[in-house]
Amino acid sequence: MKKNIKKLISEDQLKAIEKSIIDIILDLDHPNINPIEKLQLNTSEIEAFSITPFCNLTSLNEFIDKYPVSLEMVNVLIMDTLTGLSYLHSKKLVHSDLKLSNILMHKVGKKITFKLGDLLTLKRENTVLKIKGGFYTPEIIAPEVYESGMVTSKMDIWSFGVLLYILFTKKYPFGDRRNIPVSKIKENIKSKCIIGTPLVSVMEPYNHFIELCLSKKPSERPTAKDLLKMIEQ
Repeated sequence: MKKNIKKLISEDQLKAIEKSIIDIILDLDHPNINPIEKLQLNTSEIEAFSITPFCNLTSLNEFIDKYPVSLEMVNVLIMDTLTGLSYLHSKKLVHSDLKLSNILMHKVGKKITFKLGDLLTLKRENTVLKIKGGFYTPEIIAPEVYESGMVTSKMDIWSFGVLLYILFTKKYPFGDRRNIPVSKIKENIKSKCIIGTPLVSVMEPYNHFIELCLSKKPSERPTAKDLLKMIEQ
């Protein structure tokens, strides 16, 4: 029997949801996307909530706290995540909050599939992300978003580079708000000042892959489709 999970939506999250694309979000269908099967946003009578399929290995964030991650698993993660991103980007959608806790893992037999979760953070391409007083993750925001607020698919590629960096080093590259002010993290991102483990310490070719994703200029970052082609060569 299929299991689902119900997640309450906070007031801050509710304000950040781009209501105009709800129908598009509910229609998404891809093996590397964890879909929203039911959504309640009208809070006049009951709390807002979403219902999604249950992923039996929970999130990547929880998984790495308990188990070691093999390079074989990292390679599957890279392929699955980029495939999911390529699908979203082909529909002119940006995840905008791509982080370890939003990568879900589901195992059937011996096969583990990685799925993009928390689809309520999705934004249309070339829209503005509300930074001041908004709902976002400071450590993974791309520099151009801090500078202009503009959301594009290249923002997701930057966040993916941060995600992989954390996976290999167990640290945020530009600082962690639990240790330093968000304003300093923002400065480090805008100047691309890595204060965590140097990228050269990450094994090849993953360090070069992360470096590409963390190109300061969005135009110099590959697309998800470009990265998939690089892997397949």
